Amino acid sequence: MEMPSVNAVCRELEAVFPDFEKWLLHDAIFCKSEGSFTYCGVFLELVHFLSDRPDQPGEVWRKLGNVVEDMAKISSPAKIPRQDDLSEAVELCFLETLGGYPEISENLRPFLSQESLRMLDLDIG
Repeated sequence: MEMPSVNAVCRELEAVFPDFEKWLLHDAIFCKSEGSFTYCGVFLELVHFLSDRPDQPGEVWRKLGNVVEDMAKISSPAKIPRQDDLSEAVELCFLETLGGYPEISENLRPFLSQESLRMLDLDIG
């Protein structure tokens, strides 16, 4: 599977959470100095976006789970730096970080694979 652009990843997440686009434009803190994002920055923003909106319907969590699982399978060629790898961003910047927010992660948990759950549980101490 071909690596999508950061903008394509944002569009997929905005399809699940239409307000996420406005968040990225006005409330984002994990962007580069010129205003662009890395994969990791987008997923860190998503965690903070969700922390303000934990009460989503089950269907929304299912859709997010599908997107997360699909993106976790996309890996960069070996020559790409780790921080630019989509699957690494999903695992480290989203799932592992989300594990520190049980009020959110518990909603997503039923829609994740065993591998994703392992990453989600890394933050649990």
